[in-house]
Amino acid sequence: MAKIVFLGTAGAVASAKRDNTSLLFVDDSGEKFLIDCPGSPVTKLAKLGFDYRQISNLILTHAHVDHIYGVPSLLHSQYRLGNRVNIFATQECLLLIRGLISFHRLEDPKKFPEVSFQTIPVDKNNFFFFETERTLISSFLVKHAPDSIGLKIYLKAPPLTCVYSGDTAFNRTVVEEAKGADYLIHDCACPSRFAKGLEEVHTSALTLGEIAEQSQVKTLVPIHFLTEIDFEMEEIESEIRKNFSGNLIIPSDFDSLEL
Repeated sequence: MAKIVFLGTAGAVASAKRDNTSLLFVDDSGEKFLIDCPGSPVTKLAKLGFDYRQISNLILTHAHVDHIYGVPSLLHSQYRLGNRVNIFATQECLLLIRGLISFHRLEDPKKFPEVSFQTIPVDKNNFFFFETERTLISSFLVKHAPDSIGLKIYLKAPPLTCVYSGDTAFNRTVVEEAKGADYLIHDCACPSRFAKGLEEVHTSALTLGEIAEQSQVKTLVPIHFLTEIDFEMEEIESEIRKNFSGNLIIPSDFDSLEL
């Protein structure tokens, strides 16, 4: 069965309980995708019983440091495996990743993974960049950094759609992409009382409830909580519930979502 594992659920500042946001998507054939790569990915995967040597696909949603700083560590850990790693990202993000790989001297394919850089264009929505017999993954533009993308994962049989917003402010494209989706995993930085100045790049819990209701998603999963701000998850849930009556899951680090 396909699943998404929440390797981290915090925003840019990690806490004792929540690391920076990243996801592990495993389709029902066992293909694995690491979506964003902060922190120590090898440690987190080990805690969940996943072999880091099997990670051959990285999807990076944008070039901000809290989404990419674990990439050199993951590649370095795959020393002398003779493997290949596909990195899917926008041109701007890939340029930065190439620089990190060069800076850390990880370019020798005899020692470290051969890296295949797969460019996701920033001028296209509904851009399909990965397909197997069972899974389709596409990207769409969101409102955060200039190179920020969200993701739409299609499972073909039985059909299921999971949308991941990545970091974003309110964005009509997300609403349209998530129409009727089985799952929407969406930026939820903080309650609305803290959102002044933040909603240009992130989404408050109150606004997220509106997005989910407009999209008519079956299950909403808020993520990317700002841990440097003092609030309780009960306030997040209360604000979402002012506008959204569907199924709601508020994940902790290492929780799994069976698709």
